[in-house]
Amino acid sequence: MTSIITPRPADLRAMKVGDPRGFTQRWRYGTPTWRHVSEGGFRAQRYTVTTIPEATAKAFVQRHHYLSGWPAVLHRPYGLLDQEAPLGAGDLAVEGLPLVGVLVLASPMNPRVLTTAFPHLEPSVNRL
Repeated sequence: MTSIITPRPADLRAMKVGDPRGFTQRWRYGTPTWRHVSEGGFRAQRYTVTTIPEATAKAFVQRHHYLSGWPAVLHRPYGLLDQEAPLGAGDLAVEGLPLVGVLVLASPMNPRVLTTAFPHLEPSVNRL
């Protein structure tokens, strides 16, 4: 079993200003953890992405996301599937593979979601 690595205070301060220094944040069952890339990092070859049913995406997000809510979906969701991990008890699966991530293109809960990242865009005018 892998122990949870918590960033040191200096690393956490650096992350808040956009310098992650080799850490990635993961969410599982609504709880954040920090993992250092030395624990394996991300290998794109291990994963595949496919469109998934909205009901499956919703179940995953409600189980793992800290807000546990569900937005007004604009496009069919995408799922990140792990091609190497065994399917565990209680895991959601798509095409027989564990679902480990979801991308949902949706209407934001607040218009600042757009303008914080893209200050030159105008809510309700610039969108997908």
